[in-house]
Amino acid sequence: MRDTRLVLDDTVPGQPLVTVEWLADQLASGDRDLVVLDCRWYLRPFDERDGEAEYRAGHIPGARYLAWDREIADPARGSLNMLADGDRFSEAMGRLGIGDSTMVVTYDDHHVPVAARVWWALQVYGHEAAAVLDGGITRWRAEGHRVASGAPPAACDPPARFTARFDRSLYATKADVVSVVAAPAPIAAAGDVAHPRPAASEADPARGESDSTADSAEESTRGECSPVRIVDARMGVAYAAASGHIPGSVRVTGLGFLVDGERWMTPEQCRARILEADPTLADATRTILTCGGGVAATGALLAFKMAGVGGELSVYDGSWSEWDTDPDTPKERH
Repeated sequence: MRDTRLVLDDTVPGQPLVTVEWLADQLASGDRDLVVLDCRWYLRPFDERDGEAEYRAGHIPGARYLAWDREIADPARGSLNMLADGDRFSEAMGRLGIGDSTMVVTYDDHHVPVAARVWWALQVYGHEAAAVLDGGITRWRAEGHRVASGAPPAACDPPARFTARFDRSLYATKADVVSVVAAPAPIAAAGDVAHPRPAASEADPARGESDSTADSAEESTRGECSPVRIVDARMGVAYAAASGHIPGSVRVTGLGFLVDGERWMTPEQCRARILEADPTLADATRTILTCGGGVAATGALLAFKMAGVGGELSVYDGSWSEWDTDPDTPKERH
């Protein structure tokens, strides 16, 4: 039986998943401006493999390799690997042949949902024509499709033209999270002063935060009231190894949305899992998703999007790695 559960349709460019069958058909036809990105990356010390070495050993034919932590991360933030500014991101996309009209399919092998991280980054910069390959390269191989080997192709010359259009609603800062934690319940609605739109210095993530955390916390108590929630999506080992968590956060692991270690849950399964963790998420007007370093949270955001719960969804890019190093942020021990 043909699997049509999550086949991308041209009229719904923001749909988050495509099937192996859909991708194989698109590659065979060659009719679409399509770039496939191999995003494999491994979280050490939990897995010592190297993403580019895995690409060289076997990848989907025609796929390009993206080292997200080098190419689309902000070098000024060091090991935090936070999202690069619009100029750096656009240059990276251009080198990969991704222009404003390009359909992008990202994949990994689900050690951590890096494909979701790259998909989210594309959404943040206004590129809705992107999706994650359901099941990744593991499912591609399991369904009998051939793989290629060899080094990644050279950068496109001339590069494609990619226009970064920063969508602040998808990107949460430390100040945003502080405002939620500090505010009494209920707190200000999404889009009100508790979720400030970027000032001139916040045209994109690397420009910094224009408001102090104290100012954001004070402002968050004003305006029309509605619920805002924080979700901690860290993997079990990462959560257990950490010293604590953000106060008031709800645990919903990002990798828990993979039913067989490969494919994502159906929208109905995602919704049931989310509401089992916290039924009040059904009424949230805004949900900020966090993890250890901004990767697992993007997998959770993908699942929340499919489930249609959580209201306005955003990822706290710095996540626990940034939160834990700031002595002024509130923390709770597990």
